[in-house]
Amino acid sequence: MLSRNQFSGYLFIAFLFLFVPLTTWAQQDATVNGTVIDQASGEVLPGVNIRLVGTSTGTVTNRDGYYELNVPTGDLQLQFSYIGYESRTETISGLTAGEEQTLDIELASSLLSGGEIVVTGSRTGGRSNLESAVPVDVITVEDLNIQAPQVDVSQLLTYVAPSFQSNRQSAADEAEHIAPASLRGMGPDQVLVLINGKRRHPSSIINLIGGKRGTVGTDLSVIPTASIDRIEILRDGAAAQYGSDAIAGVINIILKQDTGTLTASATAGVYQEGDGETAKADLNYGFNVGDDGYVNITGSFVNRESTNRTGNHDLHVFTPGFAYGSEEARAEDNEEIQERGLTRDDFKFHIGDAGIQTASTFFNAAVPVGDQGAELYAFGGLSNKQGTGYPFRRLPVESNNVEAIYPNGFQPLTESSIDDQSLALGIRGQLGDWNVDFSNSYGRNAFDFRLENSVNASMLAASPTSFDVGGFAFSQNVTNLTFSRLFDQALSGINVALGSEFRVDSYQINAGEEASYRNYGIGQVIVDGEIVQRDTLGRPGGSQGYPGFRPSDEVSADRTNIAAFADVEVNLTPQLLVAAAGRFERYSDFGNTLNGKLAARYLFGDVLTLRGAINTGFRAPSLHQVYYNKVSSDFNDNNELVEVGTFSNDSRPAELLGIPELEEETSTNYSLGFTLRPIKNVKVTADLYQINVEDRIILTSEFDVADLPSDISAEFRDLGVQAANFFTNAIDTRTRGVDVVATYNQPFSNGNQLNLSLGANINDVQVQGAVQTSPELQNQADLYLQPWDRLELEDGDPQSKITATAQYDIGRLSAMVRGVRFGEVSLNTGGAFGEPQTYSAKFVTDVSLTYEIFDEVDLTAGANNIFDIYPDEHLYANSYFNVFKYPPSQQGFNGAYYFTKLTFRY
Repeated sequence: MLSRNQFSGYLFIAFLFLFVPLTTWAQQDATVNGTVIDQASGEVLPGVNIRLVGTSTGTVTNRDGYYELNVPTGDLQLQFSYIGYESRTETISGLTAGEEQTLDIELASSLLSGGEIVVTGSRTGGRSNLESAVPVDVITVEDLNIQAPQVDVSQLLTYVAPSFQSNRQSAADEAEHIAPASLRGMGPDQVLVLINGKRRHPSSIINLIGGKRGTVGTDLSVIPTASIDRIEILRDGAAAQYGSDAIAGVINIILKQDTGTLTASATAGVYQEGDGETAKADLNYGFNVGDDGYVNITGSFVNRESTNRTGNHDLHVFTPGFAYGSEEARAEDNEEIQERGLTRDDFKFHIGDAGIQTASTFFNAAVPVGDQGAELYAFGGLSNKQGTGYPFRRLPVESNNVEAIYPNGFQPLTESSIDDQSLALGIRGQLGDWNVDFSNSYGRNAFDFRLENSVNASMLAASPTSFDVGGFAFSQNVTNLTFSRLFDQALSGINVALGSEFRVDSYQINAGEEASYRNYGIGQVIVDGEIVQRDTLGRPGGSQGYPGFRPSDEVSADRTNIAAFADVEVNLTPQLLVAAAGRFERYSDFGNTLNGKLAARYLFGDVLTLRGAINTGFRAPSLHQVYYNKVSSDFNDNNELVEVGTFSNDSRPAELLGIPELEEETSTNYSLGFTLRPIKNVKVTADLYQINVEDRIILTSEFDVADLPSDISAEFRDLGVQAANFFTNAIDTRTRGVDVVATYNQPFSNGNQLNLSLGANINDVQVQGAVQTSPELQNQADLYLQPWDRLELEDGDPQSKITATAQYDIGRLSAMVRGVRFGEVSLNTGGAFGEPQTYSAKFVTDVSLTYEIFDEVDLTAGANNIFDIYPDEHLYANSYFNVFKYPPSQQGFNGAYYFTKLTFRY
């Protein structure tokens, strides 16, 4: 494992190497430049994608329609593509070293509207997303980064991609500091995230409270939006191509390669309620290294203050116990409050978004090597996130408060520090007739946790109020070698790709300080003539709000896996494509898995494309799920404070209760769809899908130790716990749905342009068959998947989502209006004390106006949720005595948000 200093040193060496003047290589290059215009009107076309066929090298036209690209000598092909226009490929022959050739291009409007070139889901080096055998969305980020109200990738995708959903959690421990994200209603760990086609490491955090309980996701918020060229979302199972986690699909983030332009932006925003103030600053610059190399660097800082959307509380703050609700007790409370010179507002919870500050820098670079078209590439980033979350308030007379320290009770604060580091280095080029890509990618995420404004009640007045509770770390190193070749003389073209991959995962849990976890009231007492250990104070130990990890909880675990894969795409005719992929993986902890994929696509002229696929997939249990263990205080179903142990599957408690070791989740994915171009500049796609997952991993509810056989119960009591839960392969699920996307793009002869888009997702998740239980826990089988956990799994994400966007560019003015209909969700946030509740669908409207003050300066003003729409309020039973007013679902619960943004380019 690399230390932070080692990582920084390697990153510096990589930068230093890339910055060395490469005059020897540069002498072998040529330059192609020119202007791209609309064939009908003669107007220049800014933002046209130009790509060197068979490589990742490319550029885009500037505002004047001009481009310049450094290319290798000899013969080559350039591909020009632009939304609303027919793609065009031009061949250039006999380029010599140092030659500069001008190539002006005219693009014609086409029925193939929206045929963006994609690289995700295929190893052909690029294919129109209309010609792909599986659905791939292409989201260009540059305009969104200027016009959209959302400031991070997760929120941006929630409002743009109908099948993507991410919700910020409240009073949810670690999950407050990273918003879990899902695709097609699946878990955050069932979607694979790539950067530039390379696997991105997940977070070190496991979500234990709130949405997507028991899952591990990837923190997209640390990737600056200003560093991203586009995002490709493959909406189909792809484990046979990319390996574990790609059950629901793949999100591939393509970083910028631009050079010669400095882009800076500053954003400020605030919610209508006057809180959640946001300030964001981005800086992006790219420069050439030699004639053909480039380095693109982005720096970003985001400060997001917390929000508070709590309800009107019915808590009896000076009445012992949990007998809330009576008018008599409330009157006694009010009298006590007045005598102390306070108001009921002094005892309100803070419930809302956590405060987050994120500083990050990312780079993307490549330089040519030799005279054979090879290039050395590197990309990666460093970030630090500081967060402040708000656990439940502790009331004055409860046993977890020390009145000598907090006479009026207290609300703890969780303070996080999250470091994220990544670096990928590789070389790609040709070896004979084969394209070769060899790379190594390293990533690490470390989460350190502190409690402020807290107390260890068992220490009484001697307790500190600040605690180091420990933390987590996860690292991943992936070495990849891929060979690919196009046999263009066979049939209508056959592309073959072969490769292997070796991955090492590491996971750590670090203990906190003693006061964060110890119960100092535990002592020896004599019972029936015997000396036993008992709680002599009746007060919980450890830091309130989040007990620390004990030394016995510490983990340092590793896993390796090696994979071999192959895929073949056969163009039987120019219209008919058939693709097959297979991947074998061997994991050091659970063994082998073999997965395959078949896909086909048929083109009916320029109007209709039919496509379909079937594949098997898998998700290896995360090391977090295998090794996470912790003992903490929680309330049981009788509202009694008990010690609850979450035990790993290789532990003695798991053995006692017959909990088996975790195995991989397996899946079968079916998809069938079409793309339709009925009239000029219109594209419609629709795709049906079904995802069957077997042996899906869940985190069980808490098993009562007292209900176990006496000998087993005694061992648990010796461990100091009264309840226990585990991760286990317990359920099968089926997800069915349909995705529909329609776009219309109309450029006008006067330079104005209208872009319309409509996207929809309808999704249904169902648990199939009986829950798989341990024989030793048959009498508590209903605790494997409690009704409220099942409801969140099946209906916790919107059952449907529809997005509609209109953008009209008129000279220097650009107007954007977007409406998103978040479908209904069903939840029971009150658990054993709550009841199922269906929250109705909500329609949220975003607007923005962007004005080009000068050629280099844009000013944007706008709003998210301009009509201040909130989710339905909780039923009383689900509100924890009116503490929680809204659910953390659908569009969030903060209301209207207004922003301004200034963007500068030079």
